[in-house]
Amino acid sequence: MKKIFICLFFLSIGITGNCQFKRIDTLNFNKKFRELLTDFSLMSFDLCNKGDFFQLNNTYSEKGFRERYTKEHVIKVCKWYQERYGKINSIKLKEVLGDKVKIFRYKVHRDKSDFPQEIRIHLNSVDQVYHVSSKIFWSDHYYKRNEYAELSIRSKSDISDKRKKELELFALKSDDKCERKSMPIINEENTEYRSFRKGWIPLMLTECDSIKEKNGKIRKLRFEQYLSDDVYGRVYRFLAYFENLTKPSEIRIYASIKDKYRGIFVVDRWYSRYLEFEKAKKRSEKDLKNKLKTVKRL
Repeated sequence: MKKIFICLFFLSIGITGNCQFKRIDTLNFNKKFRELLTDFSLMSFDLCNKGDFFQLNNTYSEKGFRERYTKEHVIKVCKWYQERYGKINSIKLKEVLGDKVKIFRYKVHRDKSDFPQEIRIHLNSVDQVYHVSSKIFWSDHYYKRNEYAELSIRSKSDISDKRKKELELFALKSDDKCERKSMPIINEENTEYRSFRKGWIPLMLTECDSIKEKNGKIRKLRFEQYLSDDVYGRVYRFLAYFENLTKPSEIRIYASIKDKYRGIFVVDRWYSRYLEFEKAKKRSEKDLKNKLKTVKRL
């Protein structure tokens, strides 16, 4: 069951296609144009209600983009980012990639985020803006819209015994007693701002009650696997035995690359091979459903 749901908003719907991008010297674009796109990026993702609405004219943007790019939509997206990651402290054009279309890649630092993010301005073949998008993490390597750095298994010895114990207690307190006084301490020191900003504890208590009612209490817990992508985040996997389940389950803790808690999940079946949460959840539901059918037949 999910305890934290993360979603992304985009200023407009656009497709960059399957072009093989190459790096373009930023000096190929005059200073005024570069400054215009930088100001446009800052306004789109940070200034929200402040000042006049910055609308690109027909020289610098496609008609369809201007029609989609309404003040109301910009304010909604801008506030969404500010509420979760804070205000922009700095923004810098890092590179321009291009072929028939071009992408201006900006590296962004926000005051409530521990890691840099990315804003992308997409230009058509005549250098008009037709799309604006973002990635919630920055990487020197270019990742497509729905592409992310790949998680890989790391040695458990990379994690100190102290940290393992902290993670174990976090899992136990989150999914066992289901009492407010027993819940783990959540603050800016150990948890990402977006996760606790509106109160994570009430949500954790609700999920804990649901899991406890279905699976029972945790009888045994063992740290089993550690994964990281070296860019955005880490995953800690615990093998968990619940009272009402005959086979082991998984308690999965997500953390940022700086090891701040991001979310905690329970998968009712343990799978030795790591699966993305939604895939693991669907597979476990199917396996448990098939098991129930078999028992009924017997």
